[in-house]
Amino acid sequence: MRSMVLLRHELADGTRHFDWLIDPGSPRALMTFRVAEPIHSGDSRAFTAEMIGDHRRMYLDFEGPIPGGRGRIVRVARGALEALGEQQGRIVIRGSLGGLAGVFVGRHTDGPWWRFAVTPLTITSDSRRR
Repeated sequence: MRSMVLLRHELADGTRHFDWLIDPGSPRALMTFRVAEPIHSGDSRAFTAEMIGDHRRMYLDFEGPIPGGRGRIVRVARGALEALGEQQGRIVIRGSLGGLAGVFVGRHTDGPWWRFAVTPLTITSDSRRR
């Protein structure tokens, strides 16, 4: 199964941001979005993300100092990716990230910016998703 991770990137100047890395399931590098705040809790229903350059697959498991004085990486959440659909200007991801399981629908807004809405999946008492 493919993975998603949320990394906290702590920069040498003391600032930080979060990088959301998504395995597209092909030899392609990881699709990567920068977000200002963590997006892995059940409270995350909508957020803005900046699409940045694809990252190498090694970052799915990487934690620690980044060579060249570029800061430090801390994995905040890991999740599973069940399905990914891409069309021009739209991305649909079904999966889980930390405590959030749902359908993430992203729409391109302007330049590198995307707006994501999350529809959580719920587990019923008989363990079926709806």
